[in-house]
Amino acid sequence: MDDLGADGVTVETNTHGVYLGDTRYEPLYAELDRRRTPVFVHPTPPRRTPRTSRSAGPVRCWSSSSTRPAP
Repeated sequence: MDDLGADGVTVETNTHGVYLGDTRYEPLYAELDRRRTPVFVHPTPPRRTPRTSRSAGPVRCWSSSSTRPAP
């Protein structure tokens, strides 16, 4: 953020099945909190969700992914 002058960050609701409430993210959250950084959470489908042309994966999963716990 210092080098690019970013005002905030975007995170996905999960990365390879690791969700936002995972303790591995605590150092990141602590730094974002220290900097009072806005965070935009982008919906992504659960890791094992099949993608089909009739389904809008991220939109379909938004209600469940966005309600998972995050610090």
